[in-house]
Amino acid sequence: MPVAVVVAALLNTIVGQMAWTYGWWRFKETLFAWDRVIPLFSVYGFFLAGTIWIFVFAYRKF
Repeated sequence: MPVAVVVAALLNTIVGQMAWTYGWWRFKETLFAWDRVIPLFSVYGFFLAGTIWIFVFAYRKF
């Protein structure tokens, strides 16, 4: 299960980098200047926490 969480975080990071490169979305205002390259609050924040909770509750349930 921990490997799946790391892979999900890695995929979110890759998608965030692709979105920055291809201009899929832009953040006009950020708290930090480096936060425009990849939105760390979303990739390593609620997406990671949500992925962990989904795997915790769904692990070996199917």
